[in-house]
Amino acid sequence: MFDFHYTYIKLKYGDKVKQLYTDTVSLMYEIETEDFYRDISDDVEARFDTSDFDEDHPSGIRTGKNKKLIGMMKDEAAGKIITEFAALRAKLYSYMMDG
Repeated sequence: MFDFHYTYIKLKYGDKVKQLYTDTVSLMYEIETEDFYRDISDDVEARFDTSDFDEDHPSGIRTGKNKKLIGMMKDEAAGKIITEFAALRAKLYSYMMDG
């Protein structure tokens, strides 16, 4: 996770990313970008598990990739946009999604 944060997210977004939450297996970011899924589309094969995304995800991102592979980052919201987030401590958080 350390490597993903510093060599991928921080390099890609710089001061446009804010880490909101972390625990042993989770990261939550606020990222200023027009389309996060377009931003990562070239890196899906190497870094992301998109097995829970709808096949017709509006971004056109490749879905069904890297199911349960160790080391792949998974979007807990399965491709939906998280609009609100609150965390009290590790493993105790809540979020709301668009649509």
